[in-house]
Amino acid sequence: MMHPQNRVIDITAADVRLLVQVGVSKAYIRKALPEHLESQADHLTGAPRPTGRGLSNTEIGILRRGGARGLDDSPEDRRCLRENFEALIKECRAFVTGAYDTAAVASWLSLSQEEVVNKARQVPPTLAVFEVHPRTLKFPQWQFSNSGLIPHVSDLLAAAPPQVNAFVLARFMVTPHVDLDIGTGRLSPRKWLVRGLDPKPVLGAVKAMGED
Repeated sequence: MMHPQNRVIDITAADVRLLVQVGVSKAYIRKALPEHLESQADHLTGAPRPTGRGLSNTEIGILRRGGARGLDDSPEDRRCLRENFEALIKECRAFVTGAYDTAAVASWLSLSQEEVVNKARQVPPTLAVFEVHPRTLKFPQWQFSNSGLIPHVSDLLAAAPPQVNAFVLARFMVTPHVDLDIGTGRLSPRKWLVRGLDPKPVLGAVKAMGED
């Protein structure tokens, strides 16, 4: 019997649109689309089918650092690609469901909703944000703690390369990082900042996400 965690999930058109909305590479989505959605690919992604690999070196680097496999073309890689795509869908669903809306953030930070929107829209932003629908903002959980914003969010967002979308940044923030070792184990960037440790290693790591 197949273990429940390994069961193939039902990937829908809504899932594909969700990946596009949170900023996952359209070329990667096109490469990984299950057969029953391939005929709708242009409509779902809003982009023509890429030729060849379809991913830039930067995109491949970001995806691989986030745990992506199946970025080549062998049968084994295709199987890995499908498994990774399903895992990505699950993670994306949880990412969006767990994010806060503007009203919740305004209440949490004791600000008006207009102030929250301004913080998200200024350049560089001081709040991490993404849109699930036009003019509907969502704020990823990683940037908040029981006392409000975690330290150095604005510095982090200023350092993040423009091609690093909200979803990839969220994965980075909650995943233990090799450069954030405290001797008893590795910390995620979020835990490192919450502990009040020197932000420089985190800022250096997020800047490096834009390197090929």
